[in-house]
Amino acid sequence: PPATPPTNPIEAAGAADKPAAPAPAAAPMAAPGDALVMHKQALNDPFAQLDAMTILVPAGWKMSGSVEWIPGSATGPRIDLAVFDPDQRAALRIYPALFFSDGVREVQWKANMKLDPTGRLWARVEHLFQEGAPNGPGMEIRKVPKTPREYVQLILVPRLRKEIAATTDVTVVSETDLPDYAKARTDASMMPGVKFTASRFRITYTAPDGPVEEEFTSTISVTPINVPGQQTTMWVGEVSSCRAPRGKLDALLPTFTAILTSAQQPLPHFNFVQQIGQMVLKMQREMFQQMLADNAQHNKIMNDLRSQASKDASQRIRDNFQKQQDGKAIAHEQFMHYINDTASYKSPGDGAKLVLPANYKFTYINNRGDTFQTMDATLQPPADPQTSWERMEKSR
Repeated sequence: PPATPPTNPIEAAGAADKPAAPAPAAAPMAAPGDALVMHKQALNDPFAQLDAMTILVPAGWKMSGSVEWIPGSATGPRIDLAVFDPDQRAALRIYPALFFSDGVREVQWKANMKLDPTGRLWARVEHLFQEGAPNGPGMEIRKVPKTPREYVQLILVPRLRKEIAATTDVTVVSETDLPDYAKARTDASMMPGVKFTASRFRITYTAPDGPVEEEFTSTISVTPINVPGQQTTMWVGEVSSCRAPRGKLDALLPTFTAILTSAQQPLPHFNFVQQIGQMVLKMQREMFQQMLADNAQHNKIMNDLRSQASKDASQRIRDNFQKQQDGKAIAHEQFMHYINDTASYKSPGDGAKLVLPANYKFTYINNRGDTFQTMDATLQPPADPQTSWERMEKSR
């Protein structure tokens, strides 16, 4: 009989509505003694037929995830990814970014009252603009939450964390605003007028597998949409969290941080997403909204777009991609002020920077992007004819 798949604590707590596809298994590598080995794995986007994200996964841990494209949306796919260790009941999750509109109800109320001051017209259409109503593909009408934690509690948890929503003993044990991180994200963004807020908070609760603690990092970005007579805002919620049995989370934070900061969107997928978004926006401007609403026609359009999207990134898209990566690097540097026991290492091959646990004296990387860390000078990474290892030093 087939083996029982490993349990992902965060997904078992109510991750995606549809099961996430497991990542291909990395080449086996022993981790003797105190060594920390991390394998580079990729999450595939079946629609784009490209890798949507790469991430370092500790040896013995598992990765699962999903990539969901919203029909007719120009905001790109929703990427949901988890890395977990079923033996330790520990897990990290990067949640899909969710998009919302604020101010739409007020704009529509003014327009309707101008047409019919009696309010009868507004009474007939008011339900179309209530809190939670759709506002185009991949968007909802929602007021901007007062804090990033409020976004997690009121919107993200009820949708994606049924386990937490169902428990009755959730306690917030700590909360820290992240103004430097928010400023770095604001400064690095290419969206005019955007403003970020961010916070990190920890909760405890009793899950089906026992008492746990979980730490969330939540970010909200708010962008004004300045259309004459129609002042609205678009806002986006981005969240990651790490979960462990109560009393075990602090010891695992350096490993969770190394996993989280290793996540990267490859250039070919960034290029594909940008081109699809531009095409969809163009069609929306050309009044094809009704055509996109027809599901059968939409499928044909999306298939046509997939064949049109060039696999070769233009220089403009390459520049945008590099600016995004540079901005992420700056934001991560600010974020690291809040995380202990990690350090930046420079890959000797391509000069790329990796953030890994700092409490190891000897760190190595191989030609596949896997890492090996140990305190023992006599312990060498396992070698084979297809693998070559190089020593990495801390970059600062």
